[in-house]
Amino acid sequence: MESRIPWIPILVLIVSAGLVFVVVTSFIGDSTPPSDLPGEFATSTSGETASVGASLSALRQELTDLQESLRPALQSRDNFITSVGPQLDEFREAQAVTTEAIASMSLSIENIVGQLPRIAESELRGELTYGNVIRKSFVLNGLIDEKELPLFVIRTTDEEGDVDGGFYSVQMHVLVGQGLIGRSGANASKSYISAFNRQMVPAGSGTNSGIAVIGSSPSTGNNRGLRDVGDIEMRAVETSEYETELRLTADLLGSNPLEGVVVVSVELIHYGFATPPQLVELESDN
Repeated sequence: MESRIPWIPILVLIVSAGLVFVVVTSFIGDSTPPSDLPGEFATSTSGETASVGASLSALRQELTDLQESLRPALQSRDNFITSVGPQLDEFREAQAVTTEAIASMSLSIENIVGQLPRIAESELRGELTYGNVIRKSFVLNGLIDEKELPLFVIRTTDEEGDVDGGFYSVQMHVLVGQGLIGRSGANASKSYISAFNRQMVPAGSGTNSGIAVIGSSPSTGNNRGLRDVGDIEMRAVETSEYETELRLTADLLGSNPLEGVVVVSVELIHYGFATPPQLVELESDN
């Protein structure tokens, strides 16, 4: 048999191997020698590190300079706070006192405003109340010679439980007149002042004193033979434990006496009652 050698594939393999050798040799020739790489890296790294270090040093110096420039201002601030500190404390204390005073004043004003309707109503009724004092006036017609005329009632409250106790004292200034009617040319008048007091226990029972006459004036009149005012008397009548009625009797003198008029000013002072006493006018014959 004739032997055949595959020359064509062998030639292709040889050519390919030669081309690979040429390329590899060319790449190695153009590359930096391995011995030079560490030196270049070391030189580059060292330069960048030195630049960063210099920048940090410059920044530290700028911060130090800024701190030194601000130091006088900070010291001035501290000195100011130290100097005005006590004054600020005094101001705060004064402000607190002022705020408290304003709050108290506002409360007082609210209380006064709240009482205005009651005060106005009392004034319209001829009554004035302040603290433990009640003042009121009455005008009653229909006074007949020697006939008892009821004037007003002092009334206390029947509270729940045994809390009805207290004291009160009453002073009465009375003006009695007659003849001031129409075109009458003869009239007369007289004043009379008296007082009494009452005590009540918590359960509600109480006792009146007698009426003490403080004084009376002489009568005045332009024609006493025709009209005059003589003696005046008052009584405190306990109609119940919670009501005392004040009654008046007067001598209307003269040959032709007329129906009289009574004006009474009452001042009542009280203590201990859960509800203040009341002065209640009684109906008169008008």
